[in-house]
Amino acid sequence: MAFPGLRPVAATAKFFRTDAATPGGCTLEYREVVADGMLGKLAKWLRILGVRALYVRGAPDSDVEELLSRLEDPVFLTRDRALYARLASKGFKAVLVPEAPAEAQLAFVLPRLGVEPVLDMSRTLCPLCGSSLKRVDVREVEGLVPEGVLSAYDEFYRCTGCGQVYWRGTHFYEMKRKLEKVWWLIHGKVVC
Repeated sequence: MAFPGLRPVAATAKFFRTDAATPGGCTLEYREVVADGMLGKLAKWLRILGVRALYVRGAPDSDVEELLSRLEDPVFLTRDRALYARLASKGFKAVLVPEAPAEAQLAFVLPRLGVEPVLDMSRTLCPLCGSSLKRVDVREVEGLVPEGVLSAYDEFYRCTGCGQVYWRGTHFYEMKRKLEKVWWLIHGKVVC
């Protein structure tokens, strides 16, 4: 079955961290994360944090199950209770994600995946397609970004898959602030 808009990323290694602070000590071992159609924003954040995350939108449940059976050691993230129960009963690793703001969803999911909410550009994947990012020289992005960006910034990254260009602008620092809030939520601190 082909999934429109789904671009698999080559597997490199399993993810598993035993030092992660997880609720009840249940960190999942996985190679890839698959997020259902209700969790597109979460999938993008996971990619930003370096997690290979596929986003499946608009696929029937049977197609999702088929996809999971073809992947090596996946974890499925969903807000669909019935789908979660069906997949879990068949032995698939699945996480029922609560309906909540993005920060709260990340705080719920990251410990279960053994991932800290730390932005590290050497691990970050393209939020659009999930491919790796490569640091590039400013000359390589001329004509691809606004002139003001070229003169204001000197650190650029380009997606090896879709070609999207990223730089450390104000959005980068906003993401860092959001991830700091997630860190405080995970570690039991109140954030206002």
